[in-house]
Amino acid sequence: MSVGLNGAGQFEVRNQNGNVHLIIDVVAYLVDHNHDDRYYTKAEVDAAVAAKASTTAHNFVDAKGIEAAPGQTEVISVTVATPGSSGTVIVNASGRLFNNAASWTARCSLTTGTDVDLDDWQGATVPMDAFLPYSATHAFAVGAIDSLEVHLVCDRTAGVGGSMSDIWITATYIPD
Repeated sequence: MSVGLNGAGQFEVRNQNGNVHLIIDVVAYLVDHNHDDRYYTKAEVDAAVAAKASTTAHNFVDAKGIEAAPGQTEVISVTVATPGSSGTVIVNASGRLFNNAASWTARCSLTTGTDVDLDDWQGATVPMDAFLPYSATHAFAVGAIDSLEVHLVCDRTAGVGGSMSDIWITATYIPD
């Protein structure tokens, strides 16, 4: 049972008839307190949100060729700021593969290196005079670094060659 106190900080115990033996055991007490120090000001909240906010970078190239000769070509890069804290960078890339010669096959990957990531690549065989859509998404875990540069890298594995156009690549940093 909770018992309130009077203005002097006291309470009364009364008995209607006879004598009573009474034991009062105080288990806890509540103190009036101004809780304003437990809340953040608007400026403090804004600063905390700004420090943890996601950042996004993007790059767009109207047309870019994929090398016709064997080997890899860095198609496009994007760099996203990671304000010195760990998190995840999610990269999305899209474009259109086009072939204006004999059928050809391309491999593309999103990577921090300059070669196609042979463990994580997407491929397409593009018939002559055809457009094929290309899209890929990759998540990169990052530690306490300031930025991450990611490349869309493609190579030709068969055929004469072609191009990728309407390339759009975005990278979004999400803090832990």
